[in-house]
Amino acid sequence: WHDDRRDWHGHSPRRGHVVHHLPPRHRVVHHHGHPYYYAGGYWYRPYGGRYIVTDPPLGLVVSFLPQFGATLYFGGIPHYRAGPVYYVWNPYVHGYMVTDRPYRRW
Repeated sequence: WHDDRRDWHGHSPRRGHVVHHLPPRHRVVHHHGHPYYYAGGYWYRPYGGRYIVTDPPLGLVVSFLPQFGATLYFGGIPHYRAGPVYYVWNPYVHGYMVTDRPYRRW
């Protein structure tokens, strides 16, 4: 790995991209007994003996807020957008939960 965001060819991994090794300094989060790994703005899950770039499942809770690009307020509640993934603080589980994309009602 060149860094956490690009593979050894210098490309940003896309959903469905398979890698042999996780990037350094990755974090592991379990959801319904399944491990998901986060590093450098990307999520991975096991794929045979390798790992595949994926979106985290709805409801996954993390104790950290992944690198995000925008804070959007819907109904006065901040939603944090990191690529195609939205997170919202959930005080009942004391973490940031992956949520559906919020929609504006006009």
